[in-house]
Order: sequence, then structure tokens, then C-alpha cells
Amino acid sequence: KITPLTGRTHQIRLHLSSVDHRIVGEGLYGVADENAREYLQLKRENNAPTLMLHAASLEFEFKGAHYKIASPMPKRFMPFLKD
Repeated sequence: KITPLTGRTHQIRLHLSSVDHRIVGEGLYGVADENAREYLQLKRENNAPTLMLHAASLEFEFKGAHYKIASPMPKRFMPFLKD
């Protein structure tokens, strides 16, 4: 679970990279192309987006009410997940 303080994806990408949990498709902080042949092959085969980062849910307060919006994992991410 990732909880950004600012809401900026840059913060998520930087912190995950610092603990060696890089995001597939991330060029700046991610795994270098030469070190990620398996990921790159999956990316080509599955038409993966450039950055594979997904918000499963978003929660916020607005005018005294609590809102939670959930979004399932995109099917195109599944080939990248290991058992």
C-alpha cells in the first residue's frame, strides 16, 4: 500500500525505486532497459503502457462527507504479476 503525501506520482516512483521496487515502464527511476529483458518482452507482447502504475482506490473528504472510489486492477497488468 502506497500513500503519497502530495498526490504526485513522482513521489511514489522515487520512493519505490529507493527500496528496490521499481515500476515497470518507468524510465527515470525504473529498471534500465538492459537489466529488464523479461519485463520488456512482456511489455511488447502485452502492449503495456509506458508506466504501469495504478491507483486501486482514492479516498477523500468533501463537504463533510467521506468518499472512496475503487478501481480494479487492469487486466493488461496481469501478465506482469508473479504467483
